[in-house]
Amino acid sequence: MLWALPFVALPIAIHLIHRRRVRKVAWGAMMFLLQGAKLSKGMQRLRHFLLLTLRTLAVAGLIFGLGRPLAGGWLGGMGGGKADMVLVLLDRSASMSAHMGANGESKLQTGVKRIAAALESSEAAHIACIDSVGLGITEVSEPEDLLGLALTRGSSAQASLPSMLEVALQHLRATGAGRTEIWICSDGQEGDWSPEDGRWGTLREAMLAFPAGVRVHVLNFGEAAPRDLAVRISQTRTVKGTEGARLVLDLEVAGPGDFDAAEPVPLAIQVGGARSVVPVELVAGRAILAGHSIALDETMQAGFGYVELPSDSNLENNRYYFTYGGETVRDTAIVWQDQGTRDVLSFAAEAGLTEGISFGSHTTPFEQRDELDLEGSSLLLWQGPLPGEPLAARVQKFVATGGRVIFLPPEAPLGNDYQGYSWLPEQDFSGGANAQVPSSWRRSEDLLRSGGDGTELALKDLNVRRVQPVSGDVTPLASFEDGTALLSRAPTQRGGLYFLSTGLSSAHSNLANQGVVLVAMVQRALQEAALDLGSQAQQDAGRYEPLSAEYEWLTEADEAWLLEERLQHAGVLLSGQKLVALNRPAAEDAGSLLPDERLSELMGDVDLVMASGTQSSSGLIDEVWRTFLIAVLLALICESLLCITEGESRKERKLGEVVKS
Repeated sequence: MLWALPFVALPIAIHLIHRRRVRKVAWGAMMFLLQGAKLSKGMQRLRHFLLLTLRTLAVAGLIFGLGRPLAGGWLGGMGGGKADMVLVLLDRSASMSAHMGANGESKLQTGVKRIAAALESSEAAHIACIDSVGLGITEVSEPEDLLGLALTRGSSAQASLPSMLEVALQHLRATGAGRTEIWICSDGQEGDWSPEDGRWGTLREAMLAFPAGVRVHVLNFGEAAPRDLAVRISQTRTVKGTEGARLVLDLEVAGPGDFDAAEPVPLAIQVGGARSVVPVELVAGRAILAGHSIALDETMQAGFGYVELPSDSNLENNRYYFTYGGETVRDTAIVWQDQGTRDVLSFAAEAGLTEGISFGSHTTPFEQRDELDLEGSSLLLWQGPLPGEPLAARVQKFVATGGRVIFLPPEAPLGNDYQGYSWLPEQDFSGGANAQVPSSWRRSEDLLRSGGDGTELALKDLNVRRVQPVSGDVTPLASFEDGTALLSRAPTQRGGLYFLSTGLSSAHSNLANQGVVLVAMVQRALQEAALDLGSQAQQDAGRYEPLSAEYEWLTEADEAWLLEERLQHAGVLLSGQKLVALNRPAAEDAGSLLPDERLSELMGDVDLVMASGTQSSSGLIDEVWRTFLIAVLLALICESLLCITEGESRKERKLGEVVKS
């Protein structure tokens, strides 16, 4: 119908033709009357312009109304035609299982329904689905087929939007698709989007390079689920004493900060066949239960269990599995140049006082770094020039499996380049005469986060005289007023890679003497690595690979799970002789949302359209032809009123002329 837009010129053409039909005849007797009529000529011209505009808008509105336009920010083709390929990217992470309304549907289910309804109006030539679990391409013939896919069900795993977009672009290249639309259904969790992933630049360039163009639509369910509580175990350990063995749990219950619980929340603990309930009182939506002890008899020296909250808006984060039995050891590997630094790092690594866990370290001089043994270690503390090949490949593999690495500056100003990172020349604050104190740091996450009771680390007690920053793509976790970073983190898909920009000698800082900050950093790195590496037989769902394909699933399995996706869900399995508990990643409980501005930065110049996924929002694509027809009706009514006013004015003027004559 848009080809009919030239007909908008019809009222203008009729107006011009009508003006040509008027013949002017000079008549001396009417000269004085014509001079009087000139006084109202300006108002008449304004009225004529308004009439012409309303008539033109009426024709344009009629054409647009008959064309059945789409609205809602998801307009598919005003002049661009329908899409040749539509790729639907579904975030199936644990947080997408939250129910947002009274209809009992999860964010994921609601998003799939809305996208399917939108595709009915878009008339796309080809439709395919990519889910965050399998990262496979599933083609559908009709949009409504999306509703019946098993791929639209939630999981306990974390999503990776960069990986999903990578698969989508590979599919577009392989099929040679024309005009393409990528629709992403997600809840905006920062851990799922991985904004620090180094692939974003390549993905932007690839989308912009498609000749026919790529438009990205994001349906964002970033609204927090109401009254949603999550439970998580930070560590488990078995303690043997004179009265027998005990299972000790450290766990946390967290929800929205404004969560108001009139009564303590009952927390169920299942160990073997025994079940107990512990009342937990929430303060500002948070409760920490540390050192909760459960007696074990002789038949329960090893096994598994879970902790569980009552049902709420997200069942996926109400249960957390654990295993127990055997000795827990947290080992740290230390590479050193300075002997004093070695002693301080060894003290920080072995300073843990958690009952039932042994803390140890082994040191390697920098000259013997090729003999470094990382087997069984959770953390690598490296003081010296950055590792070169082939040792760099071993360190990278250690990080990729979940280990943590903290690099400290070398004694010499120059060193190797590691994964695009290198130490810059050393800098003195005010010539070394004055020390600087960190002015800002991340208090809510990572190694410098505040304690469970809100107590901040004593970074304000630090005095730093010399820094040696690192070059490369890093995120500062603590900085000084001039922007220089004290502690930085490099982006990794798993594990952790950190750079501490000052040394431990008194000439550099008081980190060694102050002690608290350094010990907290090292112990938190050990704790996080223990979960990633599975030193307590706890692993993230979706990331664990069994020792062999012949593993045994020990907990209850949902009949709706696909067999090949079982490791994407929470539960306990037996792999060889090892019990492994699979749970959702910690980032799924963090609730850290990616701001819209940051998402726009990630997409750059890519054509991006965003829509809210809240329950109060309407469909993704709405036909708005009624709006245009109402506009046509209003334009015609206004045009009629102007015509009536003009007719009455003419009658009054003619009557006045008769009276004067």
